This record gives sequence, C-alpha cells and structure tokens, in this order.
Amino acid sequence: MKIPCVFLLRLGNYEQSTAGELSKDSSTIPSAVRREQYENPKAFIEKIQNDEEFVKKWPEVEKKNIFRKRKVRNDLIKLN
Repeated sequence: MKIPCVFLLRLGNYEQSTAGELSKDSSTIPSAVRREQYENPKAFIEKIQNDEEFVKKWPEVEKKNIFRKRKVRNDLIKLN
C-alpha cells in the first residue's frame, strides 16, 4: 500500500502538535517540509558534539565515497 506524502507530512504535524511542540493550527506542506529539513542538520550537529567515535569515523567513510565507481549499466534492449 502506498501512503501519500501529504498524509505523512500531516501526520508528523499532528504528532508534534499533540506533543506540545507546535500549535494545533495546521501548517502548510512547505512549512512542514522546511521543519523536517531542519531536523537533519540539527541531528548532525548534536551527533558531532556528543559522539567522539562518530567524529573519528565520519571522515574515513566520506573519503571512501569520493572515488566510488558508478553502477554498471545494462545495455539497452532493442524493441522491434
């Protein structure tokens, strides 16, 4: 079953409003998207402030990804 993105955004808005983090007023879809986008850098900053092992390992992981190879693409199939 596919769940529409609008439903998921409104569900997130509802959960935050019932938790007391937002007003009960419904927010627009763009504002819900901006709020969710804000959570990524916020979580990242908290992670690097509190997790020394992560800070040590993260550059190694990123360095491996610099020179990764592209996926091999299959040849196109000719249709008659």
